[in-house]
Amino acid sequence: MAFPVVAVPRVCYHLLQRQEHGPSQRLTVTGEAVGPSPSTSIAILHYSAPPVVGGVERVIRDQAEGLLSYGFRVKVVAARGSQWHSQIAFARVLEMDSLFGPALELQEALLKEEGHRSGDQFEALARAIASRLADALADCDVAIVHNIMTMHKNLPLVRAMHLLAEAPRSPRMVLWTHDIALLDPVYRDQIGQSYPWSLLRTPLRGATYVAVSELRRQELCSTMGLKASRIEVIPNGLDILETLQVSKPSRDLLARWGLHRRRPLVLMPARITRRKRLELALEALAILKERFPQIAAVVTGPPGPHNPASQRYVDELMALRSTLQLDGHAFFLQAEPIHGGTCPISDGTIYELMRLADAVLITSSHEGFGLPAVEAALLRTPLVTFPLEPIREAVGSIATYVEPPGGPEEVASALLKVLESGPSVQRRRLMESFDRDNIVANQVVPLLVRVLGEKA
Repeated sequence: MAFPVVAVPRVCYHLLQRQEHGPSQRLTVTGEAVGPSPSTSIAILHYSAPPVVGGVERVIRDQAEGLLSYGFRVKVVAARGSQWHSQIAFARVLEMDSLFGPALELQEALLKEEGHRSGDQFEALARAIASRLADALADCDVAIVHNIMTMHKNLPLVRAMHLLAEAPRSPRMVLWTHDIALLDPVYRDQIGQSYPWSLLRTPLRGATYVAVSELRRQELCSTMGLKASRIEVIPNGLDILETLQVSKPSRDLLARWGLHRRRPLVLMPARITRRKRLELALEALAILKERFPQIAAVVTGPPGPHNPASQRYVDELMALRSTLQLDGHAFFLQAEPIHGGTCPISDGTIYELMRLADAVLITSSHEGFGLPAVEAALLRTPLVTFPLEPIREAVGSIATYVEPPGGPEEVASALLKVLESGPSVQRRRLMESFDRDNIVANQVVPLLVRVLGEKA
């Protein structure tokens, strides 16, 4: 059966760097802007898609929206789901469903007749599905296929993908492997040994394979007979801010100040008054900047409202920040007029920033109580503070205390102890490695660029 020819634009991408330009991204090569042309189209295939709820469906959402931000045209092709984004197309192919009745009935019949030829019905259905897919993918350069090729849910669909791959100038296939039915004991009674189940052990010609973990890569090697070098490992990602329950107003604030990906993030939930001794925090930050080039310290409170000298203290802190070359590292969210910084910040936003922060720092000379210490403790954010009696009384051994004589070096040492602790290091690693935007930028886009380059 002949399938429609898919036109593939000739593009060349290499030596990529990432640059951000507003809501969309561009790719650059040695200073010259390049990237997906307006006609470069990526299809993402699965049995179902958002708003259907599921782990693979969430990955599809993240990939589609992430690739859209890099200038790709994106189309999702599935049996179930619908268009959830105005700029992401949705094509429904009912025969792709994991619950597609004719496919399941045929598979059940074939399983009862293990060892016999699959028959004309199976091949006819596979060719019909291949024709539908060819129509849906006619304008696509790359098809990212999630889980279909290693699952037994719709074997005519698996066969259809093989037929499509054999068609002239078909889209390049990137096969994303989350699960492998052949190795799952739950499916043992549903899988035969001969054709068409052997398709689950047959590599797709010319395809690029992706596994979501090293374990899945090893399992793909054993079931498909592939070399590990042929399989990329790209993990699933998370919206880190969503996971930490950071609201849109707080996200907007982080984005305005360029803080959404700064690590480590040290939070100082304090008004700007002299007894808070924020100069100690700045001097400690200057010490830590060499160890942590992306460190950021954030003071959330405004100048004290009851002392006319408060603004003079703000001016002194700004001057000290410049002297210590901490512009871009120390931020006074309610004392600087830039980025709407004079707007009040709610308690809810402060709690969300605490959840995101790597440490809460209190440098006060004295406190009557020290509520931020209790808040940090309740939110399980590491707390570094001077050993003030009310704070010791409230949080006890939960805090890391600044040792005497309590100068900038001791503050930096206490912060370093927290920031280099095992849990803190692992948390930052997780936030970096599994941030969905990082994964799209650093792994998915370069993979597609390479695949498109091979196709060109």
